[in-house]
Amino acid sequence: MKLRAGFLVIVALFGLMMLVVACGDDEEAAPASKAPTAAATEAPKAKLPATQAPTEVKHGGTLRTVSQSSIKSLDRIWTTAFVTHVTTSHLHESLLTWDNDDQVQPLMVGEWSVSSDNLTYSFSLRDGQTFHNGAAVTTDDVIASINRWKEKSSHAGMLFKRVESLTKVDDKTFELKLTEPYGLVLAAFGDPIANFLPVIPASLAATAPDENVTDTTGSGPYKVATWEPGNRLVLTRFEGYKPRSEPGSFLAGARISYVDNIEYLEIPDIATKISGLETKQWDFVDGAGQDFFDKLDGNPDLDVHLHKPGHEPLIVFNKQRAPFDNVKARQAVQAGVDVGAIMATYGDAKLWQTCPAVFYCGGKWESNASADKYNQNDIELGKKLLAESGWDTS
Repeated sequence: MKLRAGFLVIVALFGLMMLVVACGDDEEAAPASKAPTAAATEAPKAKLPATQAPTEVKHGGTLRTVSQSSIKSLDRIWTTAFVTHVTTSHLHESLLTWDNDDQVQPLMVGEWSVSSDNLTYSFSLRDGQTFHNGAAVTTDDVIASINRWKEKSSHAGMLFKRVESLTKVDDKTFELKLTEPYGLVLAAFGDPIANFLPVIPASLAATAPDENVTDTTGSGPYKVATWEPGNRLVLTRFEGYKPRSEPGSFLAGARISYVDNIEYLEIPDIATKISGLETKQWDFVDGAGQDFFDKLDGNPDLDVHLHKPGHEPLIVFNKQRAPFDNVKARQAVQAGVDVGAIMATYGDAKLWQTCPAVFYCGGKWESNASADKYNQNDIELGKKLLAESGWDTS
C-alpha cells in the first residue's frame, strides 16, 4: 500500500472489464493495419512499431457487438462517456493520435513543422479528406473544432494559456503561435481518450460546448446508418474515406474498414448479454462482470480479453474530519489493511494483482518507492498508530 499526498492508495492491477468475442467460421473483421511517422518539415520523426499483417484478410459482413452501456450522445465534447468514446472513434478523427507505443503520430495532418525557437507550429492537412456529407475538410473546420474543444478539454486549457494566435494560412494549412515554448502541443492535439479533439464541420463546431451536437457528421471510416437510442446504433462503411498509406498501429496509420457494418446493441442485462454471445446472436460483448469469468474463460468457442493493466481501486480519506485529519490514523489503516483479501473479492486471481506502484507494475513509470508501506497487513501496528493519533477507541 502506498501513502501519497495524504491519501491511502491501494494499487492493484485487474481486468475491470472483460471483452468477450465469439469464435466461429463466420466472416469477421480482420485486425487493423499499422501507422505513420510524424512527417514534418523540421519536426522530429518517430519510427512506428511493426505490426504482423493478418495471414488472411476478409471484407464484408456485419459485426454485431453489445455496447458497454447505453449510448446517450455521439458528441465527444459534450460527454466523456466511455461508450461514446468507443463508438465515435469510427466516426470522427483528430489531427494527431497515438500508435502502439503511445507515441503521437499524424492522422488528419499530412505534414507539420515547428520553428527553431519552438514558438510557431505549422500544420497541413493531408489530401483527399471529406466529411460524410461529401464536403471537403478544410482548416476552417479544424479551427472551429479546436475553438469548441478548447472550452472543455483540460489539455487544451493548459495549451491555450500559452497561445498567442491560431490562424488560417490557406484551406489546408493553419498556424499556431505560442507566447512561450510548450512541450505538450502535439500531445494535446493527439490525445485519443478524455481530451479527444474531434474535427467536425465548422457549422456544427459553432455549437456551444455545453450543448449536445446531434448531427453525427465526421470524416472517419464509418458513418451513422441508423440510430435508435436505447436500442441500437448501426454504422456503415464510408466509401469516401481515404486511409493513410502507412501500416496501422493502434489508432494511427491506415484505418481499414474491413466490415461493411458495425452494429451496437443495447442489452442492459448482463446475463442476456452472455447468453446471446454463447448462442451467437452477436459477436462481441464490450464488458462482462467478473462473476462470469470462469464460465466464459472455460468456453472454447469464446475469446476473453482482459483490460490490462486495468484500474486502481482506492481508499480515500476525508482529512477534514476526525480521526483521519490526523496522519497517524491514516497510517494506522495503511498498516492494517490486507490488500490481497480486498482484491480477492474481484474473483479469479487472473483478474487482479497486488502492486505497490502508483503508475502500474510493468509499465514505463513503475516505481517501488515506499513499497515497504504497501500491504503491511499488520493489525498490531495499526492499533499502535491509532492509539498514537489520540483517537478514543473505547
